[in-house]
Amino acid sequence: LGCGSLTPGATYQVKVASFSGIGSYTVGVSPCVAGNTTTTTTSSTTTTTTTTSTTTTTIGSCRVDLAIGDGISPRSTTTQFCVDINLTNTQSIKGVRAAVIDVPDEFQLSGCACTPRTPGFSCECNEIAATNRINVVILDTGGSCIAAGSGSIAQICLTDRAPLCALNSTVQLNVDPGSVDVADCNNQPCTAPASSGTIRCQCGGGLLGDCTVDGRFDLFDVLTKIDIVLGRATPTPAQLCLCDDTCDGRIDIFDILREIDALLGRIPTPLACPTAAASITPQAVPAGADGSGASGLAPGTAAVKRRGSAIVLQNGDEAVRGVELTLSPARGPVEILGVRPTRRTRRFTTVFYQASPTAPAKVLVLSLDGESIPPGHGPVVIVRTRHGAGHGRWKVTESRVVK
Repeated sequence: LGCGSLTPGATYQVKVASFSGIGSYTVGVSPCVAGNTTTTTTSSTTTTTTTTSTTTTTIGSCRVDLAIGDGISPRSTTTQFCVDINLTNTQSIKGVRAAVIDVPDEFQLSGCACTPRTPGFSCECNEIAATNRINVVILDTGGSCIAAGSGSIAQICLTDRAPLCALNSTVQLNVDPGSVDVADCNNQPCTAPASSGTIRCQCGGGLLGDCTVDGRFDLFDVLTKIDIVLGRATPTPAQLCLCDDTCDGRIDIFDILREIDALLGRIPTPLACPTAAASITPQAVPAGADGSGASGLAPGTAAVKRRGSAIVLQNGDEAVRGVELTLSPARGPVEILGVRPTRRTRRFTTVFYQASPTAPAKVLVLSLDGESIPPGHGPVVIVRTRHGAGHGRWKVTESRVVK
């Protein structure tokens, strides 16, 4: 076409208004600029008929912007995260097709879904692992269109394959430009430049369980983890990943005991995120009317409550590996002076930390050599306190029990 001012990447339509007879027809386009419509009339003659054909060249004016949103990859190989497919359009759009590629190849597709901008639409995704492409199609077979606007039209959800991507590294989610098709409500193509998204990796790299971040796995990692759980130390971004032995997004007594099992050789090392649910039971204890904690016990569960200066554990069906407790002051300041084991926990370690008499105290009851509290009912720790002026007392506000 002899139209030197056409916009690169734009879409053009050539329409023949009339055509008849036998012979050779020539379509001509005069110089033009984007957005204009030009008409060129040419004639063609045969031995029997002379006809005139009109050629209209329309410079495509439909343009949208497609963008992949940013995201954060969680500290787990089983937890999915989702990113938006964003569309900015000044006219209604009937459908969108694109292929998303992660660079480097780190994530795998777990699902996709439509958003409030695409109610009643079909949002389908399929990953072609051999080519590292996630094909996405968004449309309504009933003929509805996406209204003009800006925002997410679909989400793609991903998981990180083991090994996790390196701590604080990034992965690009690119759109293959050759895969993009966008149709307006008249089934006409639109120009659709696309921009990439960036996924920041929270974890990965390093040695899981290496809570001191020194490249080794030893007793000092357990001691550092205890300080973090008690609140004596604030974890760094690297420790939030490497100290979370159970890969559940928090650092608690379950991570401490899993690390002890690894040090004792009960489970293999180097540690990896569990592929199945661990035999641990986190349990929030509702306070009773007197603030002493829960008293009921369903079959197969454990419960704790306060009795005087003691904390009583009910575990009638199963042995317990350890207990993490939160003791909160009520009706005034209470200073925790110390904690000690009882007959049921005489070979256990009991530690605590309280920042101030008005702050909650964390208490851990655990065995460093892997022992368990046998099934039964009775005190597991004695709490020694000093009350400030007034009627302050402490109550159990949360317990986490490891079976």
